[in-house]
Amino acid sequence: MELNIDPAFSVYKLVGRVQSDTAHLNHRRTMNVISNEIENSTLQDGARTRIFAAFQRYSRFLPQMERYINIAKRAESVYVFGVPDVELPPIENITYIPLNPTDQLAREWFLVSYGPEYASALATEEQTNITYEDSDRLFKGIWTFDPMLTSILSDWLSRSVNVEPLSLPDDKPDRMRHSQLIHHISTRMMRRLSAPSSLNGHVAMVRAELRGIVKQVLQPFVSQEMARQIEAL
Repeated sequence: MELNIDPAFSVYKLVGRVQSDTAHLNHRRTMNVISNEIENSTLQDGARTRIFAAFQRYSRFLPQMERYINIAKRAESVYVFGVPDVELPPIENITYIPLNPTDQLAREWFLVSYGPEYASALATEEQTNITYEDSDRLFKGIWTFDPMLTSILSDWLSRSVNVEPLSLPDDKPDRMRHSQLIHHISTRMMRRLSAPSSLNGHVAMVRAELRGIVKQVLQPFVSQEMARQIEAL
């Protein structure tokens, strides 16, 4: 496959430049939760999207491989980006996109999901180094449901891996279905935040960050009743 990866291109910086008023996040665990929920829109809710997922290193994809086998069965297609530090087995409907260690994208953890029913993107940039212990790694991240911005990201990433960008009616996902899927995410996120647990300080900070993100990112897209529930978190 012919690739057109610009070594200076940054998903994180593009999102931050265009969507400066969206939610910012820092904790790695928060990013795990958000990544899972973007994936769940395809895995659990059946949104047939084109997914671009960056793991920085192929070895970081290995723990998620079984999950992505199931995602790939439901997605339009899946593209996994990373520096090829291990050999990955072929998986139907998943294409591996090798990065150079010096590429800007090799410093980023992103997940872009775009299709006729749904649009969302998580874009993060590592502020430390991937060689650090996971508990010591720091990121800056942004989460958005903006259909136009997600479309721009999907188009650029599609062209970079030499596939045609998706063509959607009215150039955006179906509004009602998009809102429904965000409602499902909101319900799952609220369930996470409402579950009683004994928390140490670190986990408490992650929950506090998630609570703020739920209010800022999800609240504008849901019903008034759910918006009131979110506000009461």
